[in-house]
Amino acid sequence: MNYIDIAIIGLVLFGAVKGFSKGFVIEAASLIALILGLIGALLFSSTVGTLLESFFDADRIPPSGVLFMLTFIAIIIGINLLAKFLTRVLKMAALGGLNRILGAIFGGLKFVLILSAVILIMDQFEFLFTFMEDDVIEESQFYEPVKSIGSVVLEWLLDKKDLLPEDLV
Repeated sequence: MNYIDIAIIGLVLFGAVKGFSKGFVIEAASLIALILGLIGALLFSSTVGTLLESFFDADRIPPSGVLFMLTFIAIIIGINLLAKFLTRVLKMAALGGLNRILGAIFGGLKFVLILSAVILIMDQFEFLFTFMEDDVIEESQFYEPVKSIGSVVLEWLLDKKDLLPEDLV
């Protein structure tokens, strides 16, 4: 075990502690809100503009970039409010402990995913400069497994690309 492994373990534990403190519902909602916020803003920001035109003069409607941000923020706020409500319901139903345990697992896995993306990006720039020596990477017990998770997820996402609407791709 070397400093790469210690960094990976430390960051995954940080994610687990963060997930435990927030709970699964909040942790999952933050990720879902980001994804749905982006997709929703891409799909519905023009609809928001049309809706605003019914209340305001056309010259008072914000530019499309502002409409995109307003839609994105509104979706994120809506999902986060729903998540906080669900968290309170779980606490009242005496499921708060389960919510925290699942939050720790989800938080740790989320950080593994983030680290795998960082490793894949670093590998793409290896031809420009060396981030880590090859022998240090070879001695690491967690570097390659985390990197392979990123490769599997990236491959899966690329396979699903054709499911997205054409204006998103």
